[in-house]
Amino acid sequence: THPCLHGNTKAMATVTAIIDGTGSMGAALGPLLTGIISPTGWNNVFYMLITADVLAAILLIRQVVFEIEKFCCPRTIVLSQLPYVESG
Repeated sequence: THPCLHGNTKAMATVTAIIDGTGSMGAALGPLLTGIISPTGWNNVFYMLITADVLAAILLIRQVVFEIEKFCCPRTIVLSQLPYVESG
């Protein structure tokens, strides 16, 4: 959960609704496109599915890279490595 959503149930519900709605749109468009494309041949249906998978992979690659970097290389600040500046 993003820190700005912590404790704000209305914002959390809005984000959840957007994600659920997007998934529902995808679930509705798949069979619709299949019905439209299937008279031209089942090979075209599979090409449509392959195209949808490639598009999803392209859209998700940035998030996947971010998660892998966060898991493998956590950015922690070691206080002993920070420069010490005396005031005064």
